[in-house]
Amino acid sequence: MPPLRTAEHPGALFSLVPMNPSLVPMNPRADGVVSNSRNQHLAWLSEVGEDGKQTTNLSVGFNICSKKGGFSTIATIGRGDDVDIYVEGSAISKLQCTFQIHLGSKKVMLFDNSTSHTTQVYSGDKQEDIVRPFEHERPLPRSIVVTENLNNVVGMGGEARNLVLFRLHWHRTDAETLKYIQTRQDLPKNYQQEYADNPGLAQTRSQEHDTTEPSRMQTRAHTPSQLRMRYTVGDRVGKGSYGDVYQAVNLDTGSLVAMKVLRVESSFQAYLTRKREVETLARISHLGDFGLCNPDVHASTSVGTPLYKAPELAKRPELQSSKMDIWSLMVTMLWVLDIESFRMASFSSEQEICNKIVRAVARSPIMTELQMCSVEPTRRPSAAQLLVLHFKGSGLTTHPNAIPPLN
Repeated sequence: MPPLRTAEHPGALFSLVPMNPSLVPMNPRADGVVSNSRNQHLAWLSEVGEDGKQTTNLSVGFNICSKKGGFSTIATIGRGDDVDIYVEGSAISKLQCTFQIHLGSKKVMLFDNSTSHTTQVYSGDKQEDIVRPFEHERPLPRSIVVTENLNNVVGMGGEARNLVLFRLHWHRTDAETLKYIQTRQDLPKNYQQEYADNPGLAQTRSQEHDTTEPSRMQTRAHTPSQLRMRYTVGDRVGKGSYGDVYQAVNLDTGSLVAMKVLRVESSFQAYLTRKREVETLARISHLGDFGLCNPDVHASTSVGTPLYKAPELAKRPELQSSKMDIWSLMVTMLWVLDIESFRMASFSSEQEICNKIVRAVARSPIMTELQMCSVEPTRRPSAAQLLVLHFKGSGLTTHPNAIPPLN
């Protein structure tokens, strides 16, 4: 057997380090994992510590060409024949857990693929370490963000999910890790396609039956309505009249979200305006800026960004309806896709804005096919009609037969 490396692999994001025996006296299985012959190509020896000993660790990152999953998969762990890191024992699933990169946020995620929910995260031994464990009431597959100081101990197997315990030793700061992942050219751009092409990434208990079940499982209250989004806050990305907007990451999905922090005002009118905004955001599942929003039945005046305002608002503000959102969504798509150099366009009036939008849509086959660009709101499709037209009704909350056909 060739001698072990004396440093981590340069492509590694982090290393799996067996928990210190002084902290976890009963952790021999982790030592068995790093010394297993099937994992030796990932092993490296650390420098001599204060206790005068060296530890054997496993490099995890782009140095592994994963045998299972796709480009976003860093490593698969379990006792199966095709996993990247082999862990012996009947209490370990064939596919116990997976480290993956969320291709939207570029965050590293840990997926619990075990048949009995026997993967868990814990806090390390540093004061700044934070733990946000798996909440088993959340939809499958269970996942959680892992970083330098967040969820940096992984346990697996057994009733307490700690038969094998590893600390994640990161080789870069969180900012450096993010930058390094962003520079990788071998990651696909379309993470939805990545997951669609690799159903094995979402493997759940229904696909395995030969793992030894823990003798006693913890009772879990199934109260998904009480679950709240858990997030970590990043940089400020915007500032508005009523507060600041920050980029945040959903810890359970890895997706990027925006968080608006409202400033406290003494005006009762400002309170009512913000109350309407919060109530509106609570009824939807997508991000938007509704600082001056009103329910349809209360709206008699309009305020908004001129570029995104539906044309009917310029003449008759009382005609406000959900069709305005379809127009605003269409303009957002024009901006994101930069059709006809839309981002660089300048306008001197609202009518000029409307004319430019209509021309840009007419010259784009994609936008024309969407059929969203109708100046007359009664001829503009509703969100439900668009779901029927382009997504075969997927996502509807109303029965398809109740949706009128699109003229």
